[in-house]
Amino acid sequence: MDGSDCAHPPALLRPHHLIIEVGIGMPHQKSLYPPIPDIDIPNYYDFVTGLEHFKSLPDYTLFIDGLTGEKRRLRAFFERVDACATALASEEAVGGLNVLANPNEIVGIFSENSMVRPTPFFQTKHMPTSEQEWPTLVYSCLKIGVPFALLPAYSTAAEFRHLLKTSESTRLFVSPSVFETALTVAREVGLPEDRMYVLQGRVPGRTSLADLIQNTRIRGLPTIPSRRIHSNHVACLGFSSGTSGLPKAVMISHKNLYYSLMQTVTIGREFAKVATPPPPNTPEGVPCAVAFMPFYHVTAFHLCMMRIFTPPCTIVILPRWKLDTVLDALQKYDVTNFGLVPSMAHEFINSPRFQTTDFSKVASFMSGAAQLPLEHRKAILERMPHVQFGMAYGMTECTFLSLATLHRGLFPGRFNEHQMLTMTGILLPGCEARIVREDGSEAGYDERASCSCARWC
Repeated sequence: MDGSDCAHPPALLRPHHLIIEVGIGMPHQKSLYPPIPDIDIPNYYDFVTGLEHFKSLPDYTLFIDGLTGEKRRLRAFFERVDACATALASEEAVGGLNVLANPNEIVGIFSENSMVRPTPFFQTKHMPTSEQEWPTLVYSCLKIGVPFALLPAYSTAAEFRHLLKTSESTRLFVSPSVFETALTVAREVGLPEDRMYVLQGRVPGRTSLADLIQNTRIRGLPTIPSRRIHSNHVACLGFSSGTSGLPKAVMISHKNLYYSLMQTVTIGREFAKVATPPPPNTPEGVPCAVAFMPFYHVTAFHLCMMRIFTPPCTIVILPRWKLDTVLDALQKYDVTNFGLVPSMAHEFINSPRFQTTDFSKVASFMSGAAQLPLEHRKAILERMPHVQFGMAYGMTECTFLSLATLHRGLFPGRFNEHQMLTMTGILLPGCEARIVREDGSEAGYDERASCSCARWC
């Protein structure tokens, strides 16, 4: 949703979800879950780090490079976020970027997933050997209230030109593999070259994020405090899939991110009332997931960056989907949470390794983005009968899920076994839906119709 058909400016939209509930048959539905508290937040960063749950977290392994095994712990990550936010906000006279001076700044991120060994010009022996700069930059921007744009890294030059112009990015952080494409397009649209930086790795003659962070440490610059903003302030721009035309920039507010996180929290609280799941069978007792979907996509952005502290989760980062590499990582790093889109699930189920891989530590399996055929659901449950199986649907505009199947034990007596296996899902917390005819009027019971938004929740 780009806001062009809205009654209010996109930056002031309330957190929203486009939703539908399948199988109930009523024209207007509300979620079965309790409502999400409507509160003001200073910004998403402060909300998350201010939670008592977050404050009590152990210094667990937050990120693992799936190819090299290098790790980054929670405290080290947030120390780097502090240094990065300071680099972004400090004045140019001391080597910062002074991004707060321009209220229209939008930081574009154009990079694939990766953890790399930074090689700044002034590397020291105290510098970490490997960093994951994608989430570092994201949380830094959230801390100081500067919007950022998630720019698909595998775009052609023509596609990137559209993304850059649509997002109105004023600065770019780019990976070396796509730097030439970014540079060519930046020159075409008039973005100054001195506003382009290397996100991770090294491009000769270009300043990297690692350089900026290290500069703050060498100079001993005071840590920039977080910036309180209106909770409906735009946090980031995500791009829709473009199935009905060129991708549109979706404005996502800090309050949107809050509601999205609170969906998970609300469901977890309800499940805790009816069941006590066993602790994860991992070395640190923390769930573990694999990030092979691109961070610029709404799914990986939320599941592998926004929702990794409540509850805590270790993220194994891979540059892209490759079945054998993913399955190797699944076994090597004791992955407990595994999720695929249907096309990946098809390859997974038909691979010889589907029958030979040890899935004993996988506790949950999730499919999303499209309908997973019933035969595939049955195959997964036959091979992994112990897992909590689920499916979820959403859109970039939904920030990001609208409905999902439910954990066993919730809403006892309401859904039978056949419905649990075949349902599309139920509305997530904070969601409402209408079932409408083609002319927009509300449909009656058991009438074939379509979904429409009833309320921005």
